[in-house]
Amino acid sequence: DGGNNNAHAKLMNNITVNENVIVDGALTSDTSSLNAWTAMGKTAFASGWFGGSFDGNGKTISGLYVNETKDYYGFIGYLGKGASVKNLTIKDSYFTSTSSILGAVVGYAAVTSVVENCKLIDSIVSGTSSVGGIVGGCSYGEIISTCHVYNSTITGTGDNVGGIAGSAGDYNNEAYIRLCSVNDSS
Repeated sequence: DGGNNNAHAKLMNNITVNENVIVDGALTSDTSSLNAWTAMGKTAFASGWFGGSFDGNGKTISGLYVNETKDYYGFIGYLGKGASVKNLTIKDSYFTSTSSILGAVVGYAAVTSVVENCKLIDSIVSGTSSVGGIVGGCSYGEIISTCHVYNSTITGTGDNVGGIAGSAGDYNNEAYIRLCSVNDSS
């Protein structure tokens, strides 16, 4: 909030927000010292979504911790029309929400947005519906390409749960998921 939601950013260094968030495949038993992550772009309105580009530049962000009760959560909560996130690895991170539309990289990706060359490693994503390892939900015309999930757990209590994307497209239009993989994950 209060920042430039249409910024074009490039990550120049690896970032560790918290250490040892995931221990032996589960959330650490002591969450009291973890810094909570606040997603960029948290609403479906143009004034609140992330509408720019984020280039992870092949770097890694480790230790994101999200424990929410709202829709649209992930590293970026709501990726606006035509916006993009690419070349980013998220590792040793935990994302949960009692609401829907949760993904590690992007909660919801709007029409014609692009999520490319992103990875999720050694992490947990757990929500209700529209839960994905990379993207929780996406609109039609959206492209998810060359994204990979390794050694992670993605769960949901409702419908639309997937390793890469929880839901994609709508009844009449397609979203495009290509050259993606999920390995050693559940």
